[in-house]
Amino acid sequence: MLIKFLDGTEKEIANLRNANLRYADLSDADLRNVNLRNANLRYANLRNADLSDADLRNADLRNANLRYANLRNADLSDADLRNANLRNANLRYAKYSILHIIRCKIINASDILTLELMRWDAVSCGAEKMQIWADTGIYPFDKLQRDLFFTEKRNLWIPGNPNMNHRQLWEMIANENNIKI
Repeated sequence: MLIKFLDGTEKEIANLRNANLRYADLSDADLRNVNLRNANLRYANLRNADLSDADLRNADLRNANLRYANLRNADLSDADLRNANLRNANLRYAKYSILHIIRCKIINASDILTLELMRWDAVSCGAEKMQIWADTGIYPFDKLQRDLFFTEKRNLWIPGNPNMNHRQLWEMIANENNIKI
């Protein structure tokens, strides 16, 4: 697809809108400016891929490997990033909803971040269920209901409200996982 810009320049832009790329190995791929709107990229390997300026609106990126991916200026509006690996990804100037993106796979989490994430889990399932889990190990979530993907530590559980808002939480997740925002 050839796009003509207001300054008179033209640029070829690949159109993979609605493409089924589930399980695709796109590691190191040059996907700059590609239209991947509504694309199925579940379980896709996008490690080291250049997705700068890509249109990923409504894309299904569940369980995708985006480690070291360049998503600078990418549009991730309403993309499903549940359990996606964003470690070392570049999200500078990318467009995304914090509520969608904090659902990525959190590889590194300090004890402080882990407790905060568990408190956010308690907002979803209830503090009582979290306390039962801490005491007995009976897991309070169906894996499909889970909002946050991290390794819990029952020994850290202290009941209470979250101390961070979503933006602060995302900044801490990004900092601890070397995600550039």
